[in-house]
Amino acid sequence: MNRINIYILDLPDEILLSIFNKVNNTDLLYSLMGVNEKLDRITSDNMFTKDIDLTTVSSNGTNDLKLDIVVDRFCTYIFPRIHNNVESLGIQASMFHRILHADYYPNLHKLTLLNVEIDMASEIFNDCIDGSLFSGRLLGDLSSTICYSSNISHLRIRIHNFDDCLFLLDGRLSQLHTLIVKLDDVRYSQIVIKNEDTLLKLKCFSFYVNRPTLYFDYDVAPLLRRMSNMEKLTLSLSVRRRNSFIDGIYLTDEICSNMPHLHSFIFDIVSDDTRFYVHPKPSSDDVRQTFIENGYHVDCYIDYYTDVTTAELGRCHVYSLPFTTEHIQYISSRFPGGVFGNVRVLRVVDTKRSFGKTFFAKISRSFPLLTRLTVSNTIEQVEKPSWRLKKFNETSPIITYPHLAELVLFDVHIDYVEQFLSSFNTCLPCLNSLDIQYEHLTTVTENFTRDATRINCANVKRIVFNRVIHLKQSRNFYRYFPSLKKYCPM
Repeated sequence: MNRINIYILDLPDEILLSIFNKVNNTDLLYSLMGVNEKLDRITSDNMFTKDIDLTTVSSNGTNDLKLDIVVDRFCTYIFPRIHNNVESLGIQASMFHRILHADYYPNLHKLTLLNVEIDMASEIFNDCIDGSLFSGRLLGDLSSTICYSSNISHLRIRIHNFDDCLFLLDGRLSQLHTLIVKLDDVRYSQIVIKNEDTLLKLKCFSFYVNRPTLYFDYDVAPLLRRMSNMEKLTLSLSVRRRNSFIDGIYLTDEICSNMPHLHSFIFDIVSDDTRFYVHPKPSSDDVRQTFIENGYHVDCYIDYYTDVTTAELGRCHVYSLPFTTEHIQYISSRFPGGVFGNVRVLRVVDTKRSFGKTFFAKISRSFPLLTRLTVSNTIEQVEKPSWRLKKFNETSPIITYPHLAELVLFDVHIDYVEQFLSSFNTCLPCLNSLDIQYEHLTTVTENFTRDATRINCANVKRIVFNRVIHLKQSRNFYRYFPSLKKYCPM
């Protein structure tokens, strides 16, 4: 039989288009544009150049050089060749000015900014006045002191607080119909939105809040009620110190009844530190039923406890199903399980009950694509990990987290360090970043000599300790972590 060598450039354009369509278009453009005339022609196709997402090219201290190289190549070579095709652009806020001056983007109508300060956002919009980035039809005549846009219709932004969100909704973005906001916290606001143009035109609103808030009923709910043309709503937040759980009755009566066009409502809501003055207290089935009766498919779980004043408190976590967002509020030992295929980052917290092996097995099944896990639990495990067992055959089946790359074990009992680092308990083939107490690490690894924990540590490239550690003389440490590139205090 004669051997036939076929090179990729010998393939027809149709086959190459099919192959390249399965590759991230940012990587494709960065790697292949400029190689030769044929690849230039194919990679310049509109299917690869209309949506450019550079937000995944991160700057975290160790990747600054990579970030500079990628952005420089896009600004000096790629954007000048594809600028007429770009319709959607996602960038880190730090890249904005470099890309602003790279070329002219006459067809750009969607801009995603990651890690942007509200002052920077104002500066960015005002920089657009000169027309060097967008066409005149995207940004019209703007005041020198107040930023308005005639045609920004879709905005994804990360900001600090609720006031910043209100500034974006005060009418300056007059054509905005989709707003995706991730913010740190919601505090009491005295800002009053008098121009309702943006609120009335908004059809899609996603609202993610990192920290628990006391002001959902006072600030957030009244704002949502004014979005009367809303069609798709997403809420992810934790609300504290109410006198009742947020349930299906509340959301329907107080929010959704004011949105007659709403057809999609995705939510992940925690009611925490909720005080109860009536009995009996609601059960998970009671809360779940209030959603079912209003047409929602949900799951929920409840933790009841008492505080230092012996007041009866509760935490209710309720979320819509199927769960489609990438983030979920922190979960406790009461978590019932399920399928959360989009979630990549997870925090598990419990101050009343320990986490057992059964719980962590449930986490591995429920979050199959998990890449970052933070564990917070200082209570000794009831189900002891393998180091407490004398016979190897007494150990339970190994739990596997196939994609877990980052593990945070600062605020934990040492049992959880054993649970995750011992290869008799857990398999972590992709672990490359570890945040941990130094004393816990030395104990569980037996001063960096124990074989049972060596496997899960072999690929770790970054370690963050809870205090400053001097390791210059520790040969065992560096042998134990052969891939280590960086360690630092918390």
